Amino acid sequence: MSEIHNEQRKNQEKVENLFCETNDTIRKNAVKTSNINHHFSLSVESPYTLGSFFVMFVIIVILSVALYFSVRTDKVQADNDLKYRYVKMKGEATPEQLVELENLFGPNRDNERIEQMREDVETYEEAVQRQATLTEQARLKEQAARELDSKAKSIKDKSITDEPKK
Repeated sequence: MSEIHNEQRKNQEKVENLFCETNDTIRKNAVKTSNINHHFSLSVESPYTLGSFFVMFVIIVILSVALYFSVRTDKVQADNDLKYRYVKMKGEATPEQLVELENLFGPNRDNERIEQMREDVETYEEAVQRQATLTEQARLKEQAARELDSKAKSIKDKSITDEPKK
């Protein structure tokens, strides 16, 4: 047992010596690092800064123009929808009425008349919707009345001597 203990002590001393030598070698060969500082400057004199601002400006202008035209398209579609609903409300339209309608929405746009037309169309559509609802309710009530009539007749025609259903 003492031999094993002595051998372990020798091995431990060897490891400690190797560790110390390794530390000394690392310290001797260590490269001194230098601090590297990066400086970013944002000035008009820099060609990259001026170019970046110019590119961003061009992109903003292009996107603004695209947004303008997409909103304009939406307004045209809303106007066309109102024209269609107006003609549908009237039931028919002559070529003269269609020309007048196009002139109303054209370059000499009359916003007051257009708003009045929109209100008239919405009022008409609400009235048609209410009429459809009332017609459906009347149909359902009539159907229920017929069912109750047939049930009443079957009860009336039933004789007293009939066996009750279980």
